[in-house]
Amino acid sequence: MHQYQLQRAIREETDANLKTTHVLGLYLNRQYENLQGMLQQVYSDGTVSDDMVYFLDHDYETYLGHRLNAFASSAGSRNRTFDLVIKNYLEQDAAVRSVSVYSYAERFSMYVGRTSRRIDFDSGADPVWKEWADGGRAGFRGVPASGRIPGDSQDDEGYAEQDAAVETDSGGAVPAVPGAWAEDVPRRDAAGVPEERTEAQSGQTGGDRYVYTRELQDPWTLRRIGLMVVEFDAAKLDALLQSQAPAGSGQILVLAADGTAIYDSEDRYAGQIYPYRPDASGETELPGDAFRTNELGVAGSGLSVLGVVSEAAVDRSMAGLTGMLILGTVLFAAASIGFAAVIIRSHSKKVRRIIRSTSRIGAGDLTTRIEMSGEDELQQIAQRINAMCGQLETYIDQVYTSEIRQKNAELALLQSQINPHFLYNTLESIRMKAYSSGAQDVGKMIYSLSVMFRSLVKKSTVVSVGEEIEICSMYLDLFRIRYEGRLEAKIEADEAAKGCRIVKLLVQPIAENYIVHGFRPLDDDNRVAVRAKVRNGRLTIAVEDNGSGIAPDRLAEIRLMLGGGAPAPDKEHRSIGLINVHERIRMNYGESYGLTVDSEEGRGTVVRMELPAIGEEASANLQT
Repeated sequence: MHQYQLQRAIREETDANLKTTHVLGLYLNRQYENLQGMLQQVYSDGTVSDDMVYFLDHDYETYLGHRLNAFASSAGSRNRTFDLVIKNYLEQDAAVRSVSVYSYAERFSMYVGRTSRRIDFDSGADPVWKEWADGGRAGFRGVPASGRIPGDSQDDEGYAEQDAAVETDSGGAVPAVPGAWAEDVPRRDAAGVPEERTEAQSGQTGGDRYVYTRELQDPWTLRRIGLMVVEFDAAKLDALLQSQAPAGSGQILVLAADGTAIYDSEDRYAGQIYPYRPDASGETELPGDAFRTNELGVAGSGLSVLGVVSEAAVDRSMAGLTGMLILGTVLFAAASIGFAAVIIRSHSKKVRRIIRSTSRIGAGDLTTRIEMSGEDELQQIAQRINAMCGQLETYIDQVYTSEIRQKNAELALLQSQINPHFLYNTLESIRMKAYSSGAQDVGKMIYSLSVMFRSLVKKSTVVSVGEEIEICSMYLDLFRIRYEGRLEAKIEADEAAKGCRIVKLLVQPIAENYIVHGFRPLDDDNRVAVRAKVRNGRLTIAVEDNGSGIAPDRLAEIRLMLGGGAPAPDKEHRSIGLINVHERIRMNYGESYGLTVDSEEGRGTVVRMELPAIGEEASANLQT
């Protein structure tokens, strides 16, 4: 976290420093353009350049006479002059303190300040002018903070009194661009404008000021005739950075072409050669406490703006943040420990509650439920245990109830059975006696009854649909013979249905229910049909009759019992056969199978049996 914040602080300091170098670079570029515009005006205007040459080549009295003659010849109109251009330049740029011009031929100088102007007739005796004029006329010299530049006043008698006051700044000056330059003026180009020379440009600060020097030439002969020194106010740079530069910008320097620092925001290298400049290979040696530097050149001026992001600046930016990080870390650690303690305690309580509940469940108390709040893993475990107990209770109840019902069904079946072997043998003797006596109808009835009992003797409890329908057919034949001409029975089954395997004695009890409750003995149009078919993997067996039907209230009661909403009837009630068949189907095939009853009183009844269409292999698990 600290490393991230450190990198963030370095990035913020670097961005602020880069923005400041751009602000200062644009500022210096505008100031340089203003200065070059003033010089361009001097050389491009023939009247002004002629006035400059005449001013520097003659003594001041002769120049004044020349000005008066020019004024008279122009009928009193104000001509464009060299000093007027300088005055306008001072009014345009608020950062310019003064402009001084020195004549090589006459050895005098003119000082034009923001509030005054003077002529020093014996400037040649001033060692500062002598040094600057003789020791490299086309260059810029650094001035120590306590040093003097050409044009500075002194208390000796070598300087004249103030000649004339200069108008004060109008207030509309453009922003000052701090910097100092020096350059020669080369020969004129094809347009008559002197070309700039850049081989001798440099800069230096003098404490709260910096200067620009330029040698003046006759534009026609390229003869060196004088020296111009422009003095700038360095305080304007500080004001610029305070108003427009972001906070935490690091160290900002303005370097001349020779590496001299003409401005240093920290006053460490002002007036000195800055030692950390890019070498010939382009590599930059950083100060010992610096992270990186940003350098921006000012086009054509020889100046460069250098921004240095130091370790000290980053440390200052990180000081408050580091304390906050330490405090935040301590608070976070304390909160984490407290939170972890609460969570552990809560989980421990839940675990103990689960252990106690599972112990009761293990002892057989399936009604136990674990009450637990929250949305964690222990809550999910408790929910699963509760669901498991509920499912176990439901399963035990279903198995227990199913076993009771199965036992009741078996008991009812046993109660309805008699010794099949004894009955079969007795019936066979009676049948033979009937045939020998010529009672063939009686013989047929005894045969049908014998076939039925023979199927009951078989130990197999699962038969094919074909065998089950044959038993039902034999049963109906008994009553068809008995009520000759008053009962018509029809059996229909497709081959797919005949091959299906079902539990024995499912169809015959339904036919018996019709004979007992729906058959009309006095009518001769009684009809019953048994149909079996297979559709979409389901076996449907329907027993349809045109008997007396079922009353609506009784039909609703039967449907309620088939749906499990009412207890099964005892032996004294009607429809015990239907309910018995329905329960046997559900025990063997599941809750989705069973009987449905549709009936209309006086019109007949349809009982449909829905079973899965299964073959012999799949019927191995079926039971009665």
